[in-house]
Amino acid sequence: MFSFRVAAVVAVSALFVAVGGGAVLAAPPETFGSGPTGGGTTVTGTVTGITLTEVSAGTNFSLALGSDSNAYSWGSNAAGQLGNDSVVTSSNVPVPVLAPAGVMFTQISAGYDHSLAIGSDGKTYAWGDNTSGGLGIGTSGPASPLPTEVELPSGVTFTQVSAGQDFSLAVGSDGNAYAWGENSYGQLGVDTVVDSSLPVLVSPAGGLAVVDVSAGGNHSLAVGADGFAYAWGSNGAGQLGDGTGTGSRVPVQVTGASGLLTQVSAGGNHSLAVGSDGKTYAWGDNAFGQLGNGTVANSLVPTAVSLPTGVTFTEVSSGQHHSLAVGSDGNAYVWGYDSETTPEKVISPADVVFSQLSGGIAHSLAVGSDGNTYGWGYNLTGELGDGSGTSSTELVAVDRSMSVTGVTFDGVAGTGLTESTGSWTIVAPAHEAGVVDVVVFYTQFGDSHSRTTVDGFTYADMLPATGSSTPFIAAGSALLLIVAGGVLLGRRVRA
Repeated sequence: MFSFRVAAVVAVSALFVAVGGGAVLAAPPETFGSGPTGGGTTVTGTVTGITLTEVSAGTNFSLALGSDSNAYSWGSNAAGQLGNDSVVTSSNVPVPVLAPAGVMFTQISAGYDHSLAIGSDGKTYAWGDNTSGGLGIGTSGPASPLPTEVELPSGVTFTQVSAGQDFSLAVGSDGNAYAWGENSYGQLGVDTVVDSSLPVLVSPAGGLAVVDVSAGGNHSLAVGADGFAYAWGSNGAGQLGDGTGTGSRVPVQVTGASGLLTQVSAGGNHSLAVGSDGKTYAWGDNAFGQLGNGTVANSLVPTAVSLPTGVTFTEVSSGQHHSLAVGSDGNAYVWGYDSETTPEKVISPADVVFSQLSGGIAHSLAVGSDGNTYGWGYNLTGELGDGSGTSSTELVAVDRSMSVTGVTFDGVAGTGLTESTGSWTIVAPAHEAGVVDVVVFYTQFGDSHSRTTVDGFTYADMLPATGSSTPFIAAGSALLLIVAGGVLLGRRVRA
């Protein structure tokens, strides 16, 4: 919206006058201000850049979804799991996943050495290790360093994906569970131990109706449409939660929870679930206290996690030997390997709460309310993404530094740019009178980006001769004069 200001000394405390439009209009919001058509105005601003809104921790790499709906990755790249068209070269800072042209991502999942993502085009993509057909592309063997289309079942799209150890799970648009990849322990749930390089329908024959799936080391979990949890695959430590300790090649119902379950997470050899009764449950391997019940004894059935006083858990994530949860108080909690046998609060930066987290083999990730993503644990291949490659027992921020490279006004570049960590100052160029878009160009995560502020700066002709108190009226169909506190504000607005 076109606007400009001129000052005059008047004796009226408040006056609203509408010219040409017939109605008094509210003053338009300020953006980057205004200046003369001859240019020379110093303009300042700050670009916050891309934040990471969803994280997934793999073996020794990390995957994230950005606020721009692109995916970013960091850490080990031995099998091309970073998706940046390279193999072997690791990165200790986030790099962009090279999605197909025009495709944004809506959900991501990091497995042991492969990655999955759902695209805005309704397709599902996979990259990284494909030894056992975990990419779902109809072949097994060579890794893919770029996102490749998963061959979807006819008439079905996937609404959620989960990457495990060399196998993958998905929720189909038909409400059924699908699986592909490694199947030595029956983790595909199709009553065989034969690998599949294409998605197959999880048993029973008519399909298992599910709303949530999670792929672990060699076992699978799902929340059924009936609210019960189901599990299949390896069960040597009791991770299927059916009370038997015997593996199953088809889904079995998890027993022992006092209520229905709303979310599940499969770890290396243990399992977690959030219950509708306000409790959190854990079962399976407990050698490091990852069940969070104060013991180190395995459990064949779900046992209640010892919750902090006054806190319930809203989301859980299983690592290899540790467990994580987001508390109802916004804090992150951890238990298991290198921690306690009951949940303890993660020491976070002041006033930061967490909305989502993920546990890997030996590192953890969390999305903070301050726009930063944090990691802690092992960092030997750069999986914390802070640029250091040094492991940390404390939270470190994933490197999301940026550099402003230019600012344009209606496509014309400003001059004298100075910038620091997203804050910038520039001199506006000359331009004819009118309202123009301001575009800020910056680099972040190894790629170029831009932010556009529509109608971000107003160019106006200069005032009349020096000393005149007559307000300047620019050519146009409507003029709004606002006098408040002795200051006359002239604003022309688009009809």
